[in-house]
Amino acid sequence: MIVKMADVYDNFLFYVKQSNETEIERCKTLASLIQKYKKDEWKDNIFNRISEIKRY
Repeated sequence: MIVKMADVYDNFLFYVKQSNETEIERCKTLASLIQKYKKDEWKDNIFNRISEIKRY
């Protein structure tokens, strides 16, 4: 899940630079799903980026 979240965040940053709203929305959806299904004991800092993606 950490690797997937890192991939989603990397994609998000790329699509923001490209102003690709469709793909940004996809990243938001994926971030929401990761947040929903990640286990509470997973404390890696990459999960802190979820809120950044969702707020965009």
